[in-house]
Amino acid sequence: MIIRAPSRLHMSLIDMNGSYKRIDGGIGLALSDPQFVLESEETNEKGYTIEFADGIREDSREECLDKIPKAAEKIAELCDIESGFHFKVLEAYPAHSGLGSGTQISVCTAPLMTATAGLEFSSRDLSAMVGRGGTSGIGTFAHDLGGFIVD
Repeated sequence: MIIRAPSRLHMSLIDMNGSYKRIDGGIGLALSDPQFVLESEETNEKGYTIEFADGIREDSREECLDKIPKAAEKIAELCDIESGFHFKVLEAYPAHSGLGSGTQISVCTAPLMTATAGLEFSSRDLSAMVGRGGTSGIGTFAHDLGGFIVD
């Protein structure tokens, strides 16, 4: 199974202190390039392995090696998934570049696992399960809908 996610630009938080009675929220837009592409397959062995396609930057590899197992462990625990998974990062973009790589890595890992297990959750629920989208939903909505987003 393969999942693709766009990068995103998060341009602002709407109301950081609640003075307009709307805490956080944001404005952003999805970008078709660069994107994050993750493939997975279920394995009989416990745990998670991660492979990288040629050309994936070292900073992206390090971020994936950090985020994929953390997201996978949270989903496995919350959804009682006992099988292991092999993940292959086919495309990635630079970590800590303001394009939302951390959110997209986590938000891509979750549905690959739950779909394989025959479970259905909304992207917002999966984002919350892996600890993303708490301040605004720009990354989650960019993943689902693309385009210009007001959260």
